[in-house]
Amino acid sequence: MYRIRRDFLFLITSLLWGAVGALLIWRAFRWMSDESAAIQVQLVLTAGLGAFAGYRFGFRQIVRKNVDRIRSMEATVKAWEFTSLRGYAIIIGMITMGVLLRNSEIPKEYLSLPYAAMGGMLLVGSAAMMKEFRDG
Repeated sequence: MYRIRRDFLFLITSLLWGAVGALLIWRAFRWMSDESAAIQVQLVLTAGLGAFAGYRFGFRQIVRKNVDRIRSMEATVKAWEFTSLRGYAIIIGMITMGVLLRNSEIPKEYLSLPYAAMGGMLLVGSAAMMKEFRDG
């Protein structure tokens, strides 16, 4: 099977987290499009605060563990090794939870805040992984 340089796992992770983060933020703003500008500003500020707190007190440790795991690998790896088996289980769980929430009776405007905050955390994590890729 084709192998890639270990540092490219940072790029893969960064691109995936960035794409998913942008998708979550896009959904949140689409759901809030009928709200007033004042409410939308409140959403941005609250989601930004939530993203900062979530990254600072939780997601940053996940990023650090992934960086350490990737740095400890051989010089060349398989592309699918960008995350651990546990990471794949978390991804499946998050996708499942997202589908269930979107199809639930919970009003979308209530879902917009956690979606935007999670999207923000993923974007910050994406930037951290891109920095690891650039720094080699």
